[in-house]
Amino acid sequence: MEKIIINCKEVCKIKIVSINDDIYPQKLRTIQNPPKTLYLNGNLELLSKNTIAIIGSRNCSRNGAILASKFSYELSSLGICIVSGLAIGIDTFAHIGSYGQIGRTIAVLGSGFNNIFPEENIKVAQAKLNTMYDNYVKKYGIINSRGNRLAFEADSSYYLLCSLEIMDSEGKFIRKADMFNKRTIKAYKEITSVDTANEALIVSLSEKASVDLEYMSKLTNKTQEELTKELEGIIYKLPMENNKYVTADEYLSGNIREKLKMAEASVGMQPEFEIN
Repeated sequence: MEKIIINCKEVCKIKIVSINDDIYPQKLRTIQNPPKTLYLNGNLELLSKNTIAIIGSRNCSRNGAILASKFSYELSSLGICIVSGLAIGIDTFAHIGSYGQIGRTIAVLGSGFNNIFPEENIKVAQAKLNTMYDNYVKKYGIINSRGNRLAFEADSSYYLLCSLEIMDSEGKFIRKADMFNKRTIKAYKEITSVDTANEALIVSLSEKASVDLEYMSKLTNKTQEELTKELEGIIYKLPMENNKYVTADEYLSGNIREKLKMAEASVGMQPEFEIN
């Protein structure tokens, strides 16, 4: 659980909010069984804004899609944040309608951030995002321009919008951000096999946060003895520990003299400590 929380906060930039936190939406607290925890990504200030939910059929008619988009567009022009479920159909057009006003929208996901569903919605949103961006740039220039910076200086979301553009070190536009044409958050895929001991060590440090020889052995189909021989000088066995290994960086930090004394004391009965 601790590893999941760290991954959410540091890797995926997801904020974890409990029902006791001030930022937790007040209206959500009033429903019969409010969720105890929310996982949030994006502009958290939207949670305290005036919101209207627009939801409907996944198999909607053409008129339904037009109306959902129109309602969303008009409501966004009044500064209202649109909430929907990012599902196929009405939900999709509700989100898209808010883009027309460069409005704010909240998507309540039925899946995790790393597995956004349905896939079609990503392509729909990207197509609309490209259209909206291109129209805006044609009329007002790139988001990172001096004029736009002055126009949006009072908007706390401006610098988030700036991330839609990739600029060089001199502030010149290079290209649109990857989110315009790629899926930037992908579902986690477990690594079940690797070819070398070095690769196994990297995966072990990433997945287990330690040198886990048993796990590495399963990844490579090599014995622990073979792994430790191939990784000699890269990992070290800790004296007075039960077959525990650490990376060279960890071993060669802290009280080196004490570790050396312990290794020298152990080398008589365990020759493998000679390298230490």
